[in-house]
Amino acid sequence: MEDASPPYAAKAFANLVLDWADGVGVPITPLKLQKMLYFIHADYLCRFGEPLINEEFEAWAYGPVVPSVYAQFKEFSRQAITKRASTFDPISRSSAVLSARPGQVIRSRIKPIFDLYIDVDAGLLSALSHKHGGPWERATQRFEAHRNINRVISNELIVTAHNLAPS
Repeated sequence: MEDASPPYAAKAFANLVLDWADGVGVPITPLKLQKMLYFIHADYLCRFGEPLINEEFEAWAYGPVVPSVYAQFKEFSRQAITKRASTFDPISRSSAVLSARPGQVIRSRIKPIFDLYIDVDAGLLSALSHKHGGPWERATQRFEAHRNINRVISNELIVTAHNLAPS
């Protein structure tokens, strides 16, 4: 079954990124996964005008983070992630691995963005996410001014900041 269009559950999309990374032999740490999710989401959002994932990023110390994805993979610390995100159904008392199955058109939009970032070092991706005037910095400034209590990097802020940022 293919999902017609985004947004996808953040943990399901994280699994897709991990699967693609495995397919090209690139190990992904939690830090790199967060940055990959952010840049793929931001590029997709700015190019196609719709969010790729259904959760907002938050401005944490090392850049944009999806809290649910962080919680799922934090046990790996600085090591490569070797499992996939899952959900627990309390009624059936079972876990199921989550998956995002983009249709061919959506996949043809997402995969080239993934390809842009997959070989970039996690540290460099983190530094890029801290770009002066960028969404992370603006969300952090709003937090420090007590105008963004949850440190949210909204999709509107991502689009606005990317459109205003010098190339």
